[in-house]
Amino acid sequence: MKKLLLSLTLAGALYAPAAMHADPFFGTLGINLRNVSVTPKLTGGVPTPLDPVSGISSLNYVSAGYSGDSSPQFPIITAGTNGITGSTSLYPNGVLGGTAGSPYTLTFGNATTGDVYGTFVETGNPFIVDNSATSGGPTDPYPEDLVVRLDGIFTPGAFYTGATPAASSLLFSFTESSAGGVSYSGSGTLSVLGQNPPAVPEPSSIAMLGTAVLAGAGFLKKRLIA
Repeated sequence: MKKLLLSLTLAGALYAPAAMHADPFFGTLGINLRNVSVTPKLTGGVPTPLDPVSGISSLNYVSAGYSGDSSPQFPIITAGTNGITGSTSLYPNGVLGGTAGSPYTLTFGNATTGDVYGTFVETGNPFIVDNSATSGGPTDPYPEDLVVRLDGIFTPGAFYTGATPAASSLLFSFTESSAGGVSYSGSGTLSVLGQNPPAVPEPSSIAMLGTAVLAGAGFLKKRLIA
């Protein structure tokens, strides 16, 4: 019986490394959106409300940079650093957050160091988390907020050799302000959840496991006959 247990233990030890060769990746990155605008700009002669149901068709921005917030596997990136490229319009009612079948996509790099951290590609339609007008101060009595979540896959770049794609999300928060004229602002957070699909065992590992099990079974049969 000790030989049988030893055989199965060795088989498990040989099999386990092959089944766990993928390295999960996880972390968060803060994003600032610059020069935010909406489409259409006016509705009924007045600024379009920050409402994806009866107002805006898209949220636009000229560029995106880092806010300086990151954890735990993303490096510390100075606030204001450039290097985020890809989509510059988010369609909250569009398929995959994009237009004409093109999903919302962002690549996260560092324009200063040249590093490429990875790329987010949306795989599900946008989800409206919150859309509300809040009570503000005298100069901005009714600021309006819109929070949109995009779910997708983050594929690590060359900066993370060996890391595999993982489930991720982008949570964007937009604000419309009427203080000193209507203006819009936006920020977001990329969250990589570190969940990988199950690794597929290699054929050689399966063969070794099968051989060990058969050997153990043969040994047990001899003991029972004896």
